[in-house]
Amino acid sequence: MAEFSFPRSQKIINEFQTTINAIGDIFNDKLMSSEFRRAPLFYSLFCVIYDAKFGLPKSNHPRLSLTKKRNKILLEELQKLDKVIRTKEPAKRFVSFVDAAKLSTADPGKRKLRHDFLWDNVLSKI
Repeated sequence: MAEFSFPRSQKIINEFQTTINAIGDIFNDKLMSSEFRRAPLFYSLFCVIYDAKFGLPKSNHPRLSLTKKRNKILLEELQKLDKVIRTKEPAKRFVSFVDAAKLSTADPGKRKLRHDFLWDNVLSKI
């Protein structure tokens, strides 16, 4: 069997693990009781943290250092958003995000909406 070679595989593995670790550092043991444990929100959370640390293609967002102090702020903001997501009738400014958070990991428009909302309403606080 021929060995498969994937250029930059170690870089991608390291960035993936760093992003997963950053999410763990933010949530500690609180992720599993959060709405962010669900696939659409977890994927969006992963992407926005990856974007903050390493940048996504075509992203104009700045790179951010996630310190303990910043992680605490991020957790507080994510917990506020978690409460909004659980609300039966969220405030008008949250409705499109909450609707996009319910399903559809495959819909690029909803993924972008979630990403932009998380950046503008959570990461922008640090």
